Amino acid sequence: MTEFSNNYDLEERTAVFSERLIDFYKKCPKTVITIPLIDQGIRSGTSIGANYREANGASSKKDFCNKIFIIPYLKLPASAGRGSLPKILLSI
Repeated sequence: MTEFSNNYDLEERTAVFSERLIDFYKKCPKTVITIPLIDQGIRSGTSIGANYREANGASSKKDFCNKIFIIPYLKLPASAGRGSLPKILLSI
């Protein structure tokens, strides 16, 4: 089946999100507490694009729906981000 048409350019947007996320985490202080959080944040944040691309290449609409629901949502507690998500991540 052909890839589903989309008007949102999510493949490009998720790639840009991953790049910005990595740049953001590079600037974070590395401590005993933040190192595992940074590691997990990078792994889950960059997997969004890969999972979306896999879902977009699904063989049917049902297959797409099944695959799209595995995409994790990146949520940072306010205390971890010192208040809120950085503006650079919200602009995507």
